[in-house]
Amino acid sequence: MTLLEALRKLRDEGPSSPHLGICGNIVIIMKNHAEATDEAGRACRLPRTDAGLVRELWYEQMLDLFVSFGLNREYPVPSADPELSDKHAFENSSNVWIGEYGDNRRALLARLIAHLEQYTEQEKK
Repeated sequence: MTLLEALRKLRDEGPSSPHLGICGNIVIIMKNHAEATDEAGRACRLPRTDAGLVRELWYEQMLDLFVSFGLNREYPVPSADPELSDKHAFENSSNVWIGEYGDNRRALLARLIAHLEQYTEQEKK
């Protein structure tokens, strides 16, 4: 599963965990995919997928995109409350996918998908 596929899955199916952001939910999606792939691989006697390596590769790609967008590397979604830091907004929210803060997160998700789709199209040419 590519990062783009995982981001689309998050967009289309919603977060598995409402207190985790994009990265945390992508970890869950990738882990579930890797476990399913491992199970299928064992059944077909194919080599085991290294889920840790897959997560490490996409994670660095995500962080690089955040920085290229001019966002905070660790807390890329801006707080909806100007009195709260981005870190405080994330760490003190029981559901980071609702309200204006959730809208900001979904906008970033859409931006990541659009960026990767454009990159993928350029690579095909």
